[in-house]
Amino acid sequence: MLIMLLTTNRNKHLFLVFLLLLLAVADIVFGFEKIPLSDIFRTIFDSNENADSLIIKSYRIPKMLTALFVGATVSVSGLILQTLFRNPLADAHILGVSSGASLGVALAIMTGFQLSNESGYIIFAFLGAGLVLLLLLSVSARVKQVATLLIIGVLTASVLSAVIAILQSFTSADNLQKFVFWSMGSLNTLAYTELSMFIPITVIVFIVVYLFSRSFDVLLLGEHEARSLGLNISMIRFVIILFTALLAGITTAFVGPIGFVGMIVPHISRMYFKRATHSVLIPGTALLGAVVMIFADILTQISGFVIPINALTSLLGIPIIIVVILKNNV
Repeated sequence: MLIMLLTTNRNKHLFLVFLLLLLAVADIVFGFEKIPLSDIFRTIFDSNENADSLIIKSYRIPKMLTALFVGATVSVSGLILQTLFRNPLADAHILGVSSGASLGVALAIMTGFQLSNESGYIIFAFLGAGLVLLLLLSVSARVKQVATLLIIGVLTASVLSAVIAILQSFTSADNLQKFVFWSMGSLNTLAYTELSMFIPITVIVFIVVYLFSRSFDVLLLGEHEARSLGLNISMIRFVIILFTALLAGITTAFVGPIGFVGMIVPHISRMYFKRATHSVLIPGTALLGAVVMIFADILTQISGFVIPINALTSLLGIPIIIVVILKNNV
């Protein structure tokens, strides 16, 4: 029975890998500039520089890699937050963590910090996300109802949005325009320089998070039961705070706020694998998140219009969230 179960989960992971590869190729093929499929593959392995080579190597491939790792990052972040708060609606977006990261970036942009490139904003985003998560955890130790914690998260996001609005009224037109474009979310801003920083950090975080799979499983039993089984609750909370803040901070800094993906993908993953074991869910959620984000990016390409990725993921995610609320009666 166990061997059959492991084989089933392995096959499901392999299917997601196959689907991800298929969509990754499609994401490179589709675009406003029509390039034949045969020319795309020839251009990838051709050292000659031309217009098609510039489009594919300098624009479409980095954008596809960005979509892949952003989708995986926000989804795994949502999964471990839902585990921590034991609530199906928890994610970095609705709990205000992304808003904290946005405030950090807003302060960096609107106050005119002179940084060498956009990757420097990750520091501000990370600090903002971490402070909000610390606030939520301190509140969670004093309240019993998770609904109260969610309300506080929404209120925190509203307060931070108000602070950002106040900053906007005092900033220059150039900085305001830069922040507005950033807040729409974009997968087009990362070049290989930023990706060389973004990808290793996310891979390391995924590995560390995966090593805590067993602890996350125990945490689902409740804090009292987890303590009785010897789990260090303070340590596991610190791990989730640190790495969720890092994941939310780095994605928000580089591509802007991405709404609802981190909330819906863990639910899809649980339904797909029919398991609550994090050693299965963490890689599965990462793969599913990458699939969803690349699919959303393909939709923006075939639509013929420039659609902000944040708006598209919200439109795709809200119906699923309504179903989750009705199903779980939360």
